[in-house]
Amino acid sequence: MKKAYCTEIALQVKWGILDEEQRKRIPKSTQYYWGKKNFSNFVGYESMFTDEKMQLVKNFLSNKTLLNAAKGLFFVFSTWTSMTSNMRGLKTLVRKNMESIVKTIDLVIPLMGLKHVCKLFKISQNQYYAWKRRVVCGLSPLNECVKRNSLSISPSEVKVIEQFVQDEQYKDYPLVTVFYKMIRQEKAFMSLTTFYKYAKLFGNSVVRKLFKPKQKTGIRAAKPKEIIHADVCVYRPLDHTKCFIYFIVDNFSRMILGWKISIEYKSSIMLDNLRNVYVTYLLEKEDPVAVLMVDDGIENKGHVSTAIENREIKLNKLIAQKDIHFSNSTIEAVNKIMKYNFLFRQDLYDFKHVQRFLETAVEDYNNRPHSALFGLTPYEVFHGRAPDKTLFKSQMEDAKIIRKAENRSLSCDNCAFTLENQAEKWM
Repeated sequence: MKKAYCTEIALQVKWGILDEEQRKRIPKSTQYYWGKKNFSNFVGYESMFTDEKMQLVKNFLSNKTLLNAAKGLFFVFSTWTSMTSNMRGLKTLVRKNMESIVKTIDLVIPLMGLKHVCKLFKISQNQYYAWKRRVVCGLSPLNECVKRNSLSISPSEVKVIEQFVQDEQYKDYPLVTVFYKMIRQEKAFMSLTTFYKYAKLFGNSVVRKLFKPKQKTGIRAAKPKEIIHADVCVYRPLDHTKCFIYFIVDNFSRMILGWKISIEYKSSIMLDNLRNVYVTYLLEKEDPVAVLMVDDGIENKGHVSTAIENREIKLNKLIAQKDIHFSNSTIEAVNKIMKYNFLFRQDLYDFKHVQRFLETAVEDYNNRPHSALFGLTPYEVFHGRAPDKTLFKSQMEDAKIIRKAENRSLSCDNCAFTLENQAEKWM
């Protein structure tokens, strides 16, 4: 059976650049015929196979150092491409190095063309041109021209963010709490995402994961005192004493209603804590009876079960993941906040020191703006204020108007953008 060869193979034989192993598999008569054959009448031959290009290919293939370097670069590039194809945070990394990328693209365009080089950096051609036109602004910490992007955060608002983020009073606060402190004091209004973007430019920012697994929605009350949670967390001060902290938390407001600390782990202490909460917040008057949600620990049995069974305390006790499929996550979240935002940030020496610290820490927690309450405090929500995600919407809309006017009135030495120049371009 007669073999048919690709035209590309024939051309490589004619110019003597075909691999030696491949040449051995082709009859010498066929190679001789190709050597004498005139390919110039093939469509596209002149543009694709010029003498200059073929001489370059021959020189390249004859140089083993260049050939090996090209092979090495190809393998490195292939590996890097496969690694970064699904890499998290790649876009952020590219944006941070936009100046270097633009310079590299400008150098490589004559060799590869803009389309291909942009594809390698995983950016569009429009993005490249936007970065190339970008004006460095001395008034913006992000080097964005505030006159051209008049809705970007103004210099005065940036100063407010810096003051709040670096304030010693808020050094142990999560950034979301600092954000709502700023909003509530009416110092500046913006979205939480924008605040995060500028806050991380200054010190004292909390390291956060870029991606979080989707959280399941736990049990939710419709009003305060409808569902309360009880749990115990363990904390060891510097003398390694095992301290058991008994918390009782309202589901709707996340407010800590009561707490006790002991070196003992037993139900009588939990019952004493429950009694104080029951009397202080008049839970006996709730209709229907409030739900007490606990886990299956021994601190929630014994004296606690007896008091509820004898109607000494009129609560409907439910054991998480046993009587209902929900977990006791509401109070576990409060336990985590108390540990990581309060206890672990202090050098507490012994049991008495922990007890004194909690007296102020619980009060502080109850009066801090809470992200789940859209900036309200647990104390405010427990005492009647309704969480509202649109609470600061009107102030933020007003802030946009003020910001736009302020940014357009500014200028800096590096800024070549003016309304007059822009108007001339449009005409």
